[in-house]
Amino acid sequence: MQWLLQRLVGLSPLAEFVIVVLLAFGWALDASTREVLWPRPFVLENEHLWQSIGIELPITFALGALLWLRGWRPSAIGLTPSWRDSAVGAGLAVIALLIRSSSGSRSWLYPQIWPNG
Repeated sequence: MQWLLQRLVGLSPLAEFVIVVLLAFGWALDASTREVLWPRPFVLENEHLWQSIGIELPITFALGALLWLRGWRPSAIGLTPSWRDSAVGAGLAVIALLIRSSSGSRSWLYPQIWPNG
């Protein structure tokens, strides 16, 4: 286990970049490419959403652990969360929902599911 940690900490910046990009976007790129080459009807079901969460959560944790071991911290890239910023984000989300709901559509949250909304 120690040798793995040493290898991860000793990665070159290019190797780190390739690993992060492949882990972060590889699954989505693969799924998108398959969808373009072999299209099928769009179906959004709970099972698919849970499957996506089941894939994305472990990837997120693996990337977080890798970047943490490599010395990346949220503050190093300018991420310093605050209550003020959270309030601004919540306000923007409410404004966006109000604008969308005032357009007369009943399907303000997921318009692609109810096309006749």
